[in-house]
Amino acid sequence: MKQITLKIYHRLSSVALIISTVLSANTVQAETITVAVNEYCPITCIINQAKPGGLAVDVMEIAFPSPTYTLLYEEMPFMRGLQQTQEGTTTAMATEEEDPNFNLVYPKHFRIHSKACTYTLPNSTWRYNPDDLSSLDEVKIGMVRYYNSQKIEKKLEELGDQVLYLAPGASSIELRMLQMILSGRIDTSFLPNLAADYLIKKNNWQDRLRKSGCGNTLYSETVVFSPSHPKAQFYVDQLDKTYLELVQSGRYAELLEKYGIRQ
Repeated sequence: MKQITLKIYHRLSSVALIISTVLSANTVQAETITVAVNEYCPITCIINQAKPGGLAVDVMEIAFPSPTYTLLYEEMPFMRGLQQTQEGTTTAMATEEEDPNFNLVYPKHFRIHSKACTYTLPNSTWRYNPDDLSSLDEVKIGMVRYYNSQKIEKKLEELGDQVLYLAPGASSIELRMLQMILSGRIDTSFLPNLAADYLIKKNNWQDRLRKSGCGNTLYSETVVFSPSHPKAQFYVDQLDKTYLELVQSGRYAELLEKYGIRQ
């Protein structure tokens, strides 16, 4: 009886050792991609620090699935995420508008489009005219410096004290701007329509805020990767490949519908 028990024990030990070895091998092989995120729903939504949601996050999860990859999300203000991705402290950042001034690696195809729109209280008769910036002479504007076109930045400089600037490193900028309009501290602000419209719907502010005109330029944002990472180009190619497959299969349209996004 002792010999049989001992043989069974050795067999079970061998099986446990094999399972442990396989699990350890999988753990070692998994690639870790650190992703800087901030509250920018419905693109990146901070449900919790371990697992945020949003369109960009969903596409990343499909492009880099477990157990081959481990995606680690680090919540931080936009400017810090941008700096750390440029330096290589984080592998990627979700999301950033393509800018030739930034040393980053961009996908070719995966883009989320939005427009810079203005918002006011519903009783305001003011409208923004992108073809005539003199329309800005009439209002007090909340802005983030250097987030706009050179043409608008020049106009804002002319307006002087009519412009109230928010620190670019602050988180939840869109929410704070909308709250400042509601409180009467500012009359309007230029905000990405996807984020602003989402917040207005989420907070049931449809009767308290209205869209007062949008710019003519369509902005494209995407997940960007650090140029110092040796696999940066591989990652953007993988992201593009996944995006094109999602579009072709119809799954991308389902993701857009999930977050109420129209592209």
